[in-house]
Amino acid sequence: MATIKNKSIKPGSDLNYSEGVKVQAGEDIATGDLIIVLGHTGGMGIAFKADATTTLRAGSGRMLIAKHAIPSGSFGIGLPWQIINFNTAVMTLGDAIYLTTAGAFSNASPSNATVRRQVGTVITVGASGRILIAPESFAPEASDYNNTGGVVKLIQLTASGVATLNSNVRILDAWLVKDTAPGAGGSIITLENSGTPVEIFSVAGVNPTEIVRANSLDNRLVGAGGQITTTPSGGGDYDSSVYVLLNLF
Repeated sequence: MATIKNKSIKPGSDLNYSEGVKVQAGEDIATGDLIIVLGHTGGMGIAFKADATTTLRAGSGRMLIAKHAIPSGSFGIGLPWQIINFNTAVMTLGDAIYLTTAGAFSNASPSNATVRRQVGTVITVGASGRILIAPESFAPEASDYNNTGGVVKLIQLTASGVATLNSNVRILDAWLVKDTAPGAGGSIITLENSGTPVEIFSVAGVNPTEIVRANSLDNRLVGAGGQITTTPSGGGDYDSSVYVLLNLF
């Protein structure tokens, strides 16, 4: 029987086919889907589409990338890692890529994820960027989703601040404390969820130590990887501390 020496097997650049795992599809699987092994038959694993909203399909079992389309009941190859073309124009080098639903992935975990699972990393930024998908290189993180209430957290921002979230949250309340001189006429500070207004605080004439509370809250759900920001505009003398009460779920 012929043998092949290890040194004769050339390393891959965007994938390594020799590391592939043969699986049987438990459902229809598309090329590039993230799959998870959750069964066994005839000496091989049975694979299903991974899904962050279902703990069983995100937090346990071997996770791979479908090398090609695999119809339900048929056999195919799952890869442990692959470099993939991806639009990363709005991302930053090194940003996390998360499992979402039905075998897909994105730079934000779903707001209803039961397990937040990083599956890759941004390695080139641009409209024709690249991401490295290697789902088994990252451990599943403890679930943030809890439909009975979850965890409450308070964050503090300046008048021009940014908080990047590592979990899914719901904004419960927000208020502002003026720090120094009274705000000039027309001064406002806008609290935003990834660029979309949540509440606008007027600080015109507000004296140091005085509190301005939110009257209403829009766009309250923020996915993991999203940002809560404060942006001053109009007038001047914005110096304030902005507090945001969050429900991690």
